[in-house]
Amino acid sequence: MRKLHLFYSSTGVYTLCTIIFSVKLNRLNHYLLENGYDANPLELLQYNDYQAVKYFLYTLFYEIVGTILVVYYFNKFKNGLLENDEAIAAFVSIIVIIVLLVLLIYLIDNPILKAITIVVIVGFGLLYGNSK
Repeated sequence: MRKLHLFYSSTGVYTLCTIIFSVKLNRLNHYLLENGYDANPLELLQYNDYQAVKYFLYTLFYEIVGTILVVYYFNKFKNGLLENDEAIAAFVSIIVIIVLLVLLIYLIDNPILKAITIVVIVGFGLLYGNSK
């Protein structure tokens, strides 16, 4: 029963934090798109003291933590180290976390990831052009 509590608490904390973050990220995305920041990637990234970059880094953090949890639960599930109720909790946890991981990728993709990608490509292009 103690192990089952661990499944619920770790998945619960991750789920709660990720949902709160996703709501804030969605609000930021809507604000950036409604105010035309998507037209200028550099302005988008500099908005509100680089808030978009900070959200991108938080997204990477949540993606890494979520992936670690999925791998941990999957290995326990696959190796038969769980009792029936723990196996069900692990399976449900894996599904919930995967859904949240996909949601984060979807939310960060537009417009923040596009802006970061453009700025990085242009930056590498300028570095490459100046190195010759």
